[in-house]
Amino acid sequence: MLSGDSPRRAEEADMLPDIDDTRGIIEHLTELADSDGEAFERASRELIERTIASFPEEYRRRAEGLQFRIDAALAPCKDPVTRMNRMVEIFWDHFQAFHDVFNNPDKVLAEREAGQQKASVIPLRRHNH
Repeated sequence: MLSGDSPRRAEEADMLPDIDDTRGIIEHLTELADSDGEAFERASRELIERTIASFPEEYRRRAEGLQFRIDAALAPCKDPVTRMNRMVEIFWDHFQAFHDVFNNPDKVLAEREAGQQKASVIPLRRHNH
């Protein structure tokens, strides 16, 4: 149990299927989505945290950063349909970027280099006090 978690959340976390049981997770989340929206959100968050915790150490910070960006993109969505549509949009945006890199990496690299601006370094004077 994470610090500050309630006994109810700990009990709900114990009821979650194993993160490798995809069918069990889908069935559990579907049932919660139909019956208890708040429990669904708690279970979803717990599954995300468990999944990230299962990653090798060197990938966890990146996964946490990506999850933070996803959460920020979904924060303005007030209802489940809008949230789902935004998640689908995020998925397809990233899939398109992957597709572009996979099929034409030289073009993507050239576009990235062309879009970069050179920075000017401004020397700072030291004040002797």
